[in-house]
Amino acid sequence: MWNKPQLMIAISDLLFVAAAAVLLVSALVWSARLPLFPLREVVVTHELREIRRSEVESSLSGRLRGNFFSVNLEAVRQSLEQIPWVRHAEVRRQWPSRIEVSIEEHVPVAFWGQATGQLVNSYGEVFAASMTVSPDEPLPILHGPVGLAPEMLGYYQQAEKCSSRSDGCRTH
Repeated sequence: MWNKPQLMIAISDLLFVAAAAVLLVSALVWSARLPLFPLREVVVTHELREIRRSEVESSLSGRLRGNFFSVNLEAVRQSLEQIPWVRHAEVRRQWPSRIEVSIEEHVPVAFWGQATGQLVNSYGEVFAASMTVSPDEPLPILHGPVGLAPEMLGYYQQAEKCSSRSDGCRTH
């Protein structure tokens, strides 16, 4: 090996490229952790009906550690989805110093059970929350095992549709 100059040159070139790559990655990681890219604002992109601003703020407190590049968006999303009225949350970075949050709220269509504090959303999912805004129309009360909530909602919606038709959904 010592008497093969081409092999020695190839090995030294490979070691030089590897060292340069390690140095570049180290510099990128170091610069990403500097306070050069602080988060300046968190913006909720949709108007919220049932969720209060204070609930979002308390959910995010302690989760926005780091800077624009190092904040854990998955942890932020999961903490937002712990709020009772949140069905789904999306969190994304918006250059240069902003985090945008898109929250889909549950839309209640019925109460579930008797005085359990549970509601059924428009997807047939049961969730526990208290209503702060009174609904436009009174909500029905559905009963049954939690796993059957989508079917119960479907039966209720079909019965509603049939009661509004003049023929009462009779088949001929």
